[in-house]
Amino acid sequence: MLQEFNCVDFYLQLLYNKAMFGNRIRELRNKEDLTQREFAKKIGIDFTYLSKIENGKMDPPSEATIMKMAEVLKVNSDELLTLAKKFPKDLNDILHKNPRTIELLRAIQSKRITDDEIDKLFDRIKHEKR
Repeated sequence: MLQEFNCVDFYLQLLYNKAMFGNRIRELRNKEDLTQREFAKKIGIDFTYLSKIENGKMDPPSEATIMKMAEVLKVNSDELLTLAKKFPKDLNDILHKNPRTIELLRAIQSKRITDDEIDKLFDRIKHEKR
């Protein structure tokens, strides 16, 4: 049976995602001791646009802009892309090259594998590839 679509819940989730992304950007920008104007200039956007992003008034920017943000803020771009609900292009390419990767991700999800188990699997894969 299909789950009923709830517009209110959907809209609230969108607002929540925007706010989470914006709050994280503000937190990281402040940690780097950058003003909105300084940060916006470094990543090539208008500071008013940045302000709207940080305040959850605008959707997160493009993947390219998020990558610049991550570089300036000295964080892993995957964290910011995930918060922005954006799928990195390089991962899309990986999935197209090897569709079994999708099966692996679904198996991890369906088996409810813990973070600890994923960490162990990741470590095992890293060490075997050397």
